[in-house]
Amino acid sequence: MNSSERGSSLIEMLGVICIIGTITVMMMGGISITMRRFKITQANRQVNHIVKDIRNAFSADVPTIPQTGKSAAKQLFDAGILDKSDVSTDDSGNYAATTVYGSEMDIRVSPSDGEDAYFTITYKDMPSGVCIDLLQLDFGDDPSDGLKSISVSGSESALAKTTFDWNSNSHKLMPQMAQIVEACKSSRSDITWKFYL
Repeated sequence: MNSSERGSSLIEMLGVICIIGTITVMMMGGISITMRRFKITQANRQVNHIVKDIRNAFSADVPTIPQTGKSAAKQLFDAGILDKSDVSTDDSGNYAATTVYGSEMDIRVSPSDGEDAYFTITYKDMPSGVCIDLLQLDFGDDPSDGLKSISVSGSESALAKTTFDWNSNSHKLMPQMAQIVEACKSSRSDITWKFYL
């Protein structure tokens, strides 16, 4: 075997390795996009499921749900509103509602106080990219669907809370992309959906 044959086989091998590397990188990007879309779909299903179950369970009577996260999570789990996939428990048996992203979720059911009864679902500590994705979820395109408002609170104290609602002129539901990006500019944000009961 002469040296020219060895050189061409080495170049061919490097070419094959480059092709395999390129295919792997493309597959990893595709998997990442697919996982992101899957999480968005899961979040949409989780919120819709909780909204439906709260309305079914409490349509006739608005209960007094404790305002602390652990007590509320336990009571909502016992009422069948939260599934096993929606809660986590610690070694002491305390319940905490969790998002599909693994962060804390806060659910509050409030009796009417001069206005219609409502409840809120808050996804806490969401990264900026996830915040943008979540603000694009469609829970109805007019007030009759029951969505009252969406609020975003940034983790940096300098960022004000942004609330999108149907009656606002500047932050109207459903938000435009420029408004979504502006509201989600904090590195971590809490997102709260407020629904009429």
